[in-house]
Amino acid sequence: MPIGSGLGAFLGGYLYDVRGTYDIAIWSNIVLLTLATLSVLSIKDRRLAVTEPVAAD
Repeated sequence: MPIGSGLGAFLGGYLYDVRGTYDIAIWSNIVLLTLATLSVLSIKDRRLAVTEPVAAD
């Protein structure tokens, strides 16, 4: 997580220096956040079956 945060801040600053605007950084963040949201929502919740412990003889 810290690597992504640092890299995102660096790339945002770099894109601002090159282009003079934050538009590309903002739109790329919107696209990436949308993809992350869709991937999280696609996860199926599976419940594990509860089994009774077997008594030792």
